[in-house]
Amino acid sequence: FYPSKSYSVKPFELLHCDLWTSHVPTTSGFLYYLVVVDDDTHYFWTFPLRKKSDVYATFLTFHAYARTQFDLPIMSVQC
Repeated sequence: FYPSKSYSVKPFELLHCDLWTSHVPTTSGFLYYLVVVDDDTHYFWTFPLRKKSDVYATFLTFHAYARTQFDLPIMSVQC
């Protein structure tokens, strides 16, 4: 891959997402983790998931959180 020449200059301008799978579920039944990283601040959020299909609903909740708490729109997402 070639190095990316795009970068963000404001929080929530570019987010990177990844879905991580654990080999062993937690005692609460979580087997997956959604990781969201802000390109500008390098701050990250981790959300435990029981099913892969929970990603969409979890990201919508995160989107509402970002709009409410930071009053900033999410401009683009790279997954």
